Amino acid sequence: MTDDTRITSIEELEAHYGQVNPRALDKEQDHLTDHYRAFVEAS
Repeated sequence: MTDDTRITSIEELEAHYGQVNPRALDKEQDHLTDHYRAFVEAS
């Protein structure tokens, strides 16, 4: 990847992909829940 195509900020990322979908943010966790832990362990 060359420097002229590298995304280096949140603003550039949002300009490229658009705003994040609020439903995706609802799924964000700061820890593994029991359900997510079981899913990861099964993989």
